[in-house]
Amino acid sequence: MPAATHIPLPSYRRRQPEKEPLYHILAEHLETFLQQARTSEHHLPFHVEKEMRAYLECGVLAYGAGIDCKRRHWGTPRGAAVR
Repeated sequence: MPAATHIPLPSYRRRQPEKEPLYHILAEHLETFLQQARTSEHHLPFHVEKEMRAYLECGVLAYGAGIDCKRRHWGTPRGAAVR
């Protein structure tokens, strides 16, 4: 039987959304945007608001380490390895 080949696993690197420009823009303007959307004739679907809020919490340790961000792919092209 041949010797087992050691394949190095990618190291884990915590996602740090608070360092990204999109995070800062959304965090700064989300409430104003949502308020304007609520008062306009074109209402924003609830799931869109929910996803925006989830983006702001995903990966931020202040919201707890147990938040599941696996189903989210913001800023990561489909199929790209997440490190």
